[in-house]
Amino acid sequence: MDPDPQSRSFRRTMYRAAERLTGRRIEATYRALLAHDTLGADEIRALQWHKLKALLEDVYSSVPFYRRRFEEAGIRPDDVRGWEDFRRLPLTSKRDIKAAYSHEVVASDRLHTRLIERVTTGTTDAPLRFVIDTEMFDLGVARALRVLDWAGSTLGDRMVQLGPIRERRGLQHRLFAHMTQRLVLDTLALTTSSTPLCCPADTSVPDQIDLDRAGRYCRSIAAQRPGLIYGYVTDLLALAAYIEHTGFTGIRPRAVVSSAEILTDPARRRLETIFGAEVFDLYGATEFPAIACECEVHNGLHVLSDSYVVEIISDGRDASPGETGEVVITDLDNRVMPFIRYRIGDAARATDRRCSCGRSFPLIDMIEGRTSEVVVAPGGRLLLARRFATILQEMEDVRAFRIVQERIDRLDVQIVTRPSWTSQHGESLLQRIRALVGEDMEVTLSQVPDLAVDPSRKERYLYSSVEYDIVGGRCYRS
Repeated sequence: MDPDPQSRSFRRTMYRAAERLTGRRIEATYRALLAHDTLGADEIRALQWHKLKALLEDVYSSVPFYRRRFEEAGIRPDDVRGWEDFRRLPLTSKRDIKAAYSHEVVASDRLHTRLIERVTTGTTDAPLRFVIDTEMFDLGVARALRVLDWAGSTLGDRMVQLGPIRERRGLQHRLFAHMTQRLVLDTLALTTSSTPLCCPADTSVPDQIDLDRAGRYCRSIAAQRPGLIYGYVTDLLALAAYIEHTGFTGIRPRAVVSSAEILTDPARRRLETIFGAEVFDLYGATEFPAIACECEVHNGLHVLSDSYVVEIISDGRDASPGETGEVVITDLDNRVMPFIRYRIGDAARATDRRCSCGRSFPLIDMIEGRTSEVVVAPGGRLLLARRFATILQEMEDVRAFRIVQERIDRLDVQIVTRPSWTSQHGESLLQRIRALVGEDMEVTLSQVPDLAVDPSRKERYLYSSVEYDIVGGRCYRS
């Protein structure tokens, strides 16, 4: 629902009042970031380089972990005179951070200040603990609000956020959310079964949804009258299934923003149909809120290069346009516990396209999935989770699925089916999967009664025992 100007003005006033009452500092940063949308490509690159140089100087003097790594690589901040010099800095893994946490990786001048510990979801390995301060926390909010503006939601607009809440929210946090018209709904209890929700083609209400809770959530959302709904893909699909099955009306946002999981074309079409809204794909992480996001043109995801350096690396070099590589991130603003050339564990497809929207931020073609969720075919060809998810999500008779690779020459497709499933459906599915992976790989199809939800609550489509390093181009175990 599009708010009238008077109502929107009132909510902006309330937002500022909430900031003063709770000591938050978001609006000024949000507006400064929005101003960067009008910068040219050279101006953004110059800003990025200026921030990077300042970051390297700071971490060298205040973070023992990075000082040691720089010295081991034989490079000092003064030696970094161009992007090729920057790429000489070593990559940083989660394992590296965990081994040095916390005193080695936290800036020495911040160790005795008030810090906020955060924990990643740990989709494919043990969760990572890291710390930020209140300034970085508010910067993360401002970054997210900045890209939600691209979806038509300005500061103070009503918003609904769906997702699992693992951290206790304090009174100040809840007060700020209430005053700024942000409704936060915890989806940890939205499902009652262990089977993941991953098939948007299924038009029935999955029996693992808590119908009473889904009904309460839908009524709360309708009462909120949000301009924007933001959440995990699977949570959005769960509500979409409930809305379609029950005929629930009253939820008509201007935009839906999905994050945290792969947004496939079938999932996007379903969300657009049920919510009657434009759907935007946002790429972010617990460590890095709002790394890249679609604009109104939907021609890829704009990298927020005034906040990050995002590299896509394949076989030790920058990925070519159209090539898939591993995402490596440097946060240009985090001085508390810096992340420099950090392997976040995601894969993306590079592009050199320019967007017609007028923004000069570079594009990522698409996020392909986790680097750990990759099928390595004989000969070294890589197939990421998105390719399989797109095929299986189009099948109405498949309730849930999982791809398992235990050997480099064998793939098992595990499916939870509906009563309408037939052997003909199985043959059709096998034919499509075999066409994707090639003749050198054996493909089996297994019907299973249930599939366990990943502990992270994020949808995980693919499990592989074949480890492949996309950055280095090496297969470790098959």
